Parts: sequence; C-alpha cells; structure tokens
Amino acid sequence: MFRLGVILWLILLSLPGKADENKVYLLGGFNYRGTPVTMGVLLFDKQVTDVEQCREYVDKRVRGKPYEKEYYRHFVGPQRQGVSIFRRYSCLKISHEIEPWEERSFYSYVYLVDLRNGHSFTPFPNLDRCWASIRKEPLKHSSKLFCAKMSQALPDIN
Repeated sequence: MFRLGVILWLILLSLPGKADENKVYLLGGFNYRGTPVTMGVLLFDKQVTDVEQCREYVDKRVRGKPYEKEYYRHFVGPQRQGVSIFRRYSCLKISHEIEPWEERSFYSYVYLVDLRNGHSFTPFPNLDRCWASIRKEPLKHSSKLFCAKMSQALPDIN
C-alpha cells in the first residue's frame, strides 16, 4: 500500500501544473489608407509564449527585417492600383480562448478596440455606431483606439 502511495505521489508530481492560462495573441489592424475602415484579426501561435517574444517578432519580421522563426502566419496580398493598406500590430495577453482566424470568413463583427489601458473589445451592431461612440475622443482612429470589422466572434474579454 505504501508503495502504491509513493507511485501515485510521483505521478502527480510529474504532471504539468496549470501555470499561466493567458495566451499571447497578435492583434493585426489593416487600415485602408485615407479611410477610417480597419479590418482586425487576432492571431495565435503556440510557439510564442510571452509578450516580449511577440514584440520582438513584430519589431523585426513584420517590419521587414530578417528573423529566424516564422510566427503568426498571415498574408496581406497585393492590392489594386491606387489602394494602399496601412498595417499595425499589437501584442496582447488574453486569458480567453479565441476562435482561430479564417482567411475567407466574412468580417461581420464590429468591435471598438481600446488599447489605452490594457485592452478591451466592445461589440457594436455596425461601424457607424462604433464611430459615433468615439467621435469626441482625441485618439480616435489611432493605434490605441479604433473600430474594427473582424471575422472572429470574441467572448467578453474586457
């Protein structure tokens, strides 16, 4: 009986504990230059374990410098002549599970993305109402406060 207890105790010690449940997501905002329209995506890569690793990736790889690893696979393809897309990225630590981004899904969800103090995603029925809610904000349509159309339904992650 003692032997069985020791074996069970050793097995319990070898099990991985529930450490930090937060996952690191890359928030990509793609803005059609000259308009307030932003398409947003939340990308997850299990190889990225902390925000610093994500920021390093954004600073190097996304900005066009060589980087040894490829994370957060996505592609912003060539656009029609006269259309330019401004990309902005933020690394977020989120405790909720978010459905994976699907390239061909409809962007039917509208969120007010507020990154001024932490992060919050407030759902809105349409872009007009979202824009009206931030009309008087000095940071409206900036990298810290913007309305985004997304293809992912987000849980309450405020």
